[in-house]
Amino acid sequence: MICYDSFINTVGEYACDCELRSDMLLRITPYQGDLITIGTEFGFIVVTQDTMIMTSKGLWKQAKDIHVGNSLKSYTMNYDVVTMVRSEHVDGELMINVVDSQYEYLIVDNFYIS
Repeated sequence: MICYDSFINTVGEYACDCELRSDMLLRITPYQGDLITIGTEFGFIVVTQDTMIMTSKGLWKQAKDIHVGNSLKSYTMNYDVVTMVRSEHVDGELMINVVDSQYEYLIVDNFYIS
């Protein structure tokens, strides 16, 4: 799941990923649990612990396994070095659950997630 205010062009529960030119079905879901904020030199993303993020080597890692100094694949900069990782417990935070997508991954806030 990704943070409700992440950059995805949406119209209601449907969205179109402009970079991949694919349609997807989204569900806004209240989430209770731990969220991970991952900050890099050029931006940040807020996701659930089990969200998969692509490293600069093209490998997938769960958000909970990302550490400061790791590098992530970025759509605009090719890769970003992780400068901050923060975990916080939330209760009822609105998150976006991608229900259906043509591709196995999405580009959200310049990061590749699955």
